[in-house]
Formats: sequence, C-alpha cells, structure tokens
Amino acid sequence: FTIPMDYESQVRVSSEQDFPDLKSSGFSMNTSDYITFVGPPIDTSPPHNNTNFRIFIDDADPNYNWSKTVSENSWLTGSGTPGDPYIIENLYINAHGFGGGIQISRSIKNFIIRNNWINYSGPNEFEIGVFLYDTVENGIIEDNLITYVRKGIVLLFSCSNITVRGNYLLSDHTTAGHGRPIYVANSLNATLTDNIAINFRAGFQFIRNENITFSRNYIKNTIWGAEFSASPIDLRYSNTTTITFNGFGGAYTQSTTFIFMTGSTGNVVLNNSQTIAQPDLEISGGEGLQMQASSTTLLTLTDSHNNYIAHNFKFGISESSQEILGFDLTLLIGIISLSSVVIFMLHRKKH
Repeated sequence: FTIPMDYESQVRVSSEQDFPDLKSSGFSMNTSDYITFVGPPIDTSPPHNNTNFRIFIDDADPNYNWSKTVSENSWLTGSGTPGDPYIIENLYINAHGFGGGIQISRSIKNFIIRNNWINYSGPNEFEIGVFLYDTVENGIIEDNLITYVRKGIVLLFSCSNITVRGNYLLSDHTTAGHGRPIYVANSLNATLTDNIAINFRAGFQFIRNENITFSRNYIKNTIWGAEFSASPIDLRYSNTTTITFNGFGGAYTQSTTFIFMTGSTGNVVLNNSQTIAQPDLEISGGEGLQMQASSTTLLTLTDSHNNYIAHNFKFGISESSQEILGFDLTLLIGIISLSSVVIFMLHRKKH
C-alpha cells in the first residue's frame, strides 16, 4: 500500500477549511420555478413490496425502459449516449408522504438527473428521493433540492461510474426525517462531491464498496441533539475510499467520533474538519457560518488495515478559553435561529 503523492501535495492543516465550489448556486423552494410532475406512483417492487416511485426507469423492462418512457413523456429528453444523455430536469416531484421520487434500475445508458425539487417521501426504508438500484451505470445526479425524505440519495447493488454533486438535502423532525442523506452499498467507482445535508437524523453511510470518492461535502445537525449524532461518516467493509476536505457542523461537532471505519482497507481520510467557516453555504444570508468543535475522539477503526489518515482537524476547547479565533457566538445563535426561515428565500440559478 503506497500513499499517493498527490494527496500529500494537498495537505493544509488549519482550524478553518476552505470548501471551494461547495455551493455554486442557490435553490428555489418556489414551485412555480419548476414543472410540477403529476404522474401517479408506480409500484417498483423489488426491493420492497411496498415501494412506489413517481418516476421509474427499468431499462430491462419493456414497459418502463428509457426508449418507451422518452417517447411518451415530454419531461424526459435525450437518447442515452455520452453526447446526448437522457435528462430529467426542472421537475417538482411531491410524493405526498407515500413512496419516493425517482428510481433508476438495470441501466447502463448515460443519464443526468438535475435541477429538480423532490419533496416529502414516505417514512419507509426504500422511500427515497433518488434511488439507483441494481446495476446502474453512467449517471449524474446534480444540483437537486431534496427535502423531507426518509433517505435522500441511494446507490444500491452494482452501481458504477456514478457522480453525485452539488445537491442540497434537507430534513427535519418528521417521520421521514429518520433516515440518511446519502447511502451507498455494494457499488464501485462513484464520486460524491459538494453536497450539503442538513438535519437528517443519521449521517452518510458506505457499505461494501470499492473506489468511492467523497470530497468537499458538508453535513450539519442542529435539531436532533448530540445523543442522536453518531459518526457523520460510517464506512464499513469498503476499500480504496477517498474521504477528503469534508466538513461537519452543529451537533456533529459533539459526536463520539466523526468517522467510523470497520473492516476496510486502503482508504484515504485526509483534511476533514469539524471547525469550519463556510461563507458561501447560503443558508445564513451570506454572513458566514461558524461551527464550534469539540475534543472527543477523531476516528474509530475496527479491523481496518493499510489506511492513510492524516491532517484531519478536530479543535479542542478548554474551559479556560475565553475567545476562539473566528468564532462569533452571537452570530452562530442568530444563524441557527434564522436558518429555517432564510432557507425558503434561496434562489436557484437558472440552468
């Protein structure tokens, strides 16, 4: 196992991390900025006999494959080639508390899911915002607003060459909010960057994967409390995973550990931080979001070998400290109290 030299060249030890391009555009919560999707829920089982999605593509099923769906629906464009991918965009999909948003299965065609607002899934395990299930390749999920869902984005069983970037995932105390923002299992060659997850009960989870890149993502929890905030990144039986330049805020600064790793080999965990000044998060009116850190455990590793873990930052605060550089307590309290209101004023840059 050799440490890649390009990781060493990126090292920067600091109490404040920069997250370039974390949020390149705002998002609208005005339904008039989208095309309202009115299709009925479709029974997509398996994986679960009570799974329903508003948009369902199964390219191995002649009733739900790409070519039939694009011929019958104006909201789908493209031909599935690298130069002309299938595109699902600018839709408002409200599941009304029953089922999920979009499911893609058994597809190797090129596709993009972008600039959609997916809202209010059901409370069950497989009622998901965007779900890639069973041999899905060559997909991009980008710049979507996904709100009040059980799980935000899931890649499950042999998903590969998938990019998930620039998505904003928001939850709350509702039953649907008891899940995770992003979950990846039994997959390989996926890249997840620049995603923001706010107030999900659990964090990001990766199980039995190969070659996953997870970089410049941000997760914050201000409503559940430290007792619910286990490790924001949970890595199990996964190899050659790259976890770099991610940030953790709110109650996650009080987590027992901020990365849990078990049965994993050859992973890189570099320059992640729990003390962050993020001026372009755009949930605070632009004033900058300051996060307080704690002095609890950095990582928990179990039966994991040949992993490179370096330059991660967890800032300890002594009781005698009177001032923390760059930390404005009044500003933080104001941001937390106003964030639930200001978020509804976000504006999405038109594509």
